[in-house]
Amino acid sequence: MSEPATNASSAPPAAQPRPGSETEVKLPRFSLIILFALVSIVFTALWLGLYEFLNKAIWCNGFVTGGYPHLRKE
Repeated sequence: MSEPATNASSAPPAAQPRPGSETEVKLPRFSLIILFALVSIVFTALWLGLYEFLNKAIWCNGFVTGGYPHLRKE
């Protein structure tokens, strides 16, 4: 039996990725990276603002600190 002749200098056509195929690696655009960073910053600022508001609303409330006079802020 004879082996099929192959050219060792080039890969078979199926082994080369075609443009738009799943094996092609696409890097994100710079604008998307900036947009993601800005969304993250805005989310963090809102989260910390809400945390501060709820912290003051809970721990400055006389009902919560009624049994602990040393925690009252008067």
